[in-house]
Amino acid sequence: MGYTKKAIESFVRMREFGVEPDAHMYNTILREMLNEKLLELALALYTTMLKSNVEPNFYTYNMLIDGLCKRGEVKGAQELLDEMKRVGIVPCVLSMTSILYSCWFPPSDMISCNVVLNGFCKTGRLKEALSFVWLIKKDGFSLNRNSYTSLINGFFKARRYREARVWYTKMFEEGIVPDVVLYAIMIRGLSEEGRVGEAGKMLEEMNQIGLTHDAYCYNVVIQGLCDVGLLNRAQSLHLEISERNVCTHTILICEMCK
Repeated sequence: MGYTKKAIESFVRMREFGVEPDAHMYNTILREMLNEKLLELALALYTTMLKSNVEPNFYTYNMLIDGLCKRGEVKGAQELLDEMKRVGIVPCVLSMTSILYSCWFPPSDMISCNVVLNGFCKTGRLKEALSFVWLIKKDGFSLNRNSYTSLINGFFKARRYREARVWYTKMFEEGIVPDVVLYAIMIRGLSEEGRVGEAGKMLEEMNQIGLTHDAYCYNVVIQGLCDVGLLNRAQSLHLEISERNVCTHTILICEMCK
C-alpha cells in the first residue's frame, strides 16, 4: 500500500508541474488501486478521467470490469461493457466471461467449475473455456481429470489437434493419470488426425497400467488404420479381440469391398 499511496500522490501533483496525465498514466494508477482492492477510489479516478476528456481505452475498461466482477457487482460490470461497445471498443472474451463468472461467484468447488467448463467445450466456445480456466486458476482452483477431459475433447472436436495434445501433456505434468474415458477420447482424436501409430500405442499403454479398454477403442484404431490404407495391420489388430464384435467385422468388410 505504501508504494501505491506514493504513486497516487505523485499522480495528483503532476498538474502542479504542468503535466497532463494521459490514458497510459491513468491506467497505471488504476491498476495499482485495483491491485490494492481500492475499487471505489479506482471508479472515482475513472470519473476524473472522463471529466478531464481523457478517453479510456481497452485496458481501462478491462481492468475496471475485472475489478467490479471480483466484487460481485455484475450490474456495474455490465454497464461498463455496454459503454465499451458504445464508444466502439470491442470487448475481449475475458471481459464477457468475467461477467458470467461473477454471476455465480465464488464457485463452491471444482464440480461447479467443471459443469460450466464442459458447457463451453461441448458448444465449441473454446475461447470462453480458456478464459474461464484462467479465472478459476486465479481463484486458486486446480484443474482435475474431468477438466482436462472436457478441454481435450473440445479441442479434438474442433479439429485443433495440436492444442488437444498440449493439454494432454499438461495433464501429465500435473501428475494426473487418464482414465478409460480420456484414453478413448485421445485414441479417437489421434486416429482422426491420422496419428494411428500413437493411437495404437495408447491401447498398449492401457494394457500396461491395467485399464480395460472396450470394443470402441479398438474399433476407432481399426477404422484409423483402414483410413490410411493399413489394412493388414487392421486385420492383425482385429485378431486380438472377440469374434463377436460385429462392429469391427463391419469396418473390415467395408474396407475389403472398396
